[in-house]
Amino acid sequence: PTSLAPIPCGTGSLGRLRSFSPQVVSSMFLAPTNEAEVLNVIGSLKSYNSCGWDGISPNVLKFCGHQLAYPVSILINQSLEQGKFPSKLKFANVYPLHKKNDSHLLNDFRPVALVSTLSKIYEKIVLSRLSSHLSRFHIISPHQYGFQKGKSTLSALYDFTNQIMRSLDESRRTMGVFCDLSKAFDCVDHSILLDKLSHYGVRGIALQWFHSFLSGRYQKVTLNSSSGPISSSFMLSQRGVPQGCILSPVLFLLYINDLHYEGKDCHMNLFADDVALLIKAPNATTLENSFNSVIKSLTNWFECNGLLLNKGKTHCLNFGLIDSTQNCQRSSALQLTNHSPTTKFLGVI
Repeated sequence: PTSLAPIPCGTGSLGRLRSFSPQVVSSMFLAPTNEAEVLNVIGSLKSYNSCGWDGISPNVLKFCGHQLAYPVSILINQSLEQGKFPSKLKFANVYPLHKKNDSHLLNDFRPVALVSTLSKIYEKIVLSRLSSHLSRFHIISPHQYGFQKGKSTLSALYDFTNQIMRSLDESRRTMGVFCDLSKAFDCVDHSILLDKLSHYGVRGIALQWFHSFLSGRYQKVTLNSSSGPISSSFMLSQRGVPQGCILSPVLFLLYINDLHYEGKDCHMNLFADDVALLIKAPNATTLENSFNSVIKSLTNWFECNGLLLNKGKTHCLNFGLIDSTQNCQRSSALQLTNHSPTTKFLGVI
């Protein structure tokens, strides 16, 4: 079987973030929960979800919700007050799910992580506080369409195609760059993420809680065979946002949130880790200069943040005259090899 590509190491980007984005002065407060809120969260759990390594299913918690809500609220409040996430809830069971093609290739499997159901209750409580803070100070970039209330892939596609049509109506040279990030959620550097959380107002006990939530996590891989399930031993996970966790998508959005500052010479469209750029210019020469400037800034940001750009799957697509992007493709430091007439963006070709 083929091995996976190594995960890059980030060199830090907080200095660049501070130079572009003003620091959020107000700090997030982890308000205590109560029995009623916990009972409501338990009721919102999806009954059909599988249980984690501890064997506790959502149905068990929902059946005993009225009896468990009060003691669980006490445990959660202790966690919030002390800035500590319970270590027993940091274990995940990962099942490899075959996606397509050759079942002997590791890259053709998608990992599905099952975490403790009790962990999801803790996370939903904290997510409500974090979401309120992010919404109050308008922290998430308006260019981000992933995991955002009121936004969808249709919103992202409408915005991007509308920008293309406007540019063509203005007779501008127009080119799209569709970036493919390898294992983006798994490449997140915890120290960089915590620095960014602090910049966005998650400080003090709240920051300690997130540090505790991210660190000391273990996971094992389980395979289903004809003779029964086969599992590896639990191993420490030192990078990435935790798979299968409710907080992970929002944490990733905050990690990649400042990327749009690198696209000052283009229109950027983000859907979680799907990054699309639209570069517009009055002529081919200006388009080439803008293209190379944007790509240079973008690759530098990826390197600073430890994210891996898959150049083989990154596509460059012309939306105007065919000759307008030839020099861009040759002269770019990125060495894009996929200049094609079509590409797939958010599932649409």
